[in-house]
Amino acid sequence: MSILSRHIATSLLVLRDGETFSARLLNGSIGFRDIAALAAFTALSTGVYGAVLGFWRSWTLAAYVAVKLPAVFLGTTLFVSVFNWTMALMFGARLCYRDVFACAFGAMARAGWFLLAAAPVSAFLVWTGAPAWNADLGSRLALRGPFYSMLLAHTAILSLSGVAGNVSLFSILRRMVPSGRRAMALFAIWLAAFALVGSQLSWMARPIFGSPNVIVAFLREDALKSNAFESFFGQVLPYFLPNR
Repeated sequence: MSILSRHIATSLLVLRDGETFSARLLNGSIGFRDIAALAAFTALSTGVYGAVLGFWRSWTLAAYVAVKLPAVFLGTTLFVSVFNWTMALMFGARLCYRDVFACAFGAMARAGWFLLAAAPVSAFLVWTGAPAWNADLGSRLALRGPFYSMLLAHTAILSLSGVAGNVSLFSILRRMVPSGRRAMALFAIWLAAFALVGSQLSWMARPIFGSPNVIVAFLREDALKSNAFESFFGQVLPYFLPNR
């Protein structure tokens, strides 16, 4: 089997037959080569969606985000895997670090399939609905609504794909954690860790979505300033509220 075929076969197993993947994981037949295949597919699929995220602004941003979004997903998975392994030990799960690593990358590979499925629809919506940001500043300020709507749509797609990917973990936790309540609590903690770390890494790697009033760059000079939640609740959400 070629390397490419192995990558696709492993990622398809996660998507189509989560129970078989879980069984292989629990009997120790998921090795580091399989984990590398999952990581490679995650990078490929998120790179495709990253290009969709950026091309509304310029092809330069599309190329940048095609590199940065996989880095965000893979970096999040690496950081969260250490935390998840620690929490698994605290909850009494019979999972070694390799198992947790495989779970995390399996979840991201599954999320990658959802992003690939959503990419054509997202590209069409961006192509037909994105405003012309080469207009003057006054027009750009007037078109913040379409920009924020596009931002929320992409955020929702990325979030839902992450949740859908991580749902596959629960069947594994149910078998490996002593009680159902502990399994549910551990799953909630793992999901929250992915959300918090992923949102902050994407904020530090901005521009991910781009901005109509900021020159396109690979990274911003104020990358470590503020955080994703402050931006969302301080700028985006108030725009859609009455009496803003």
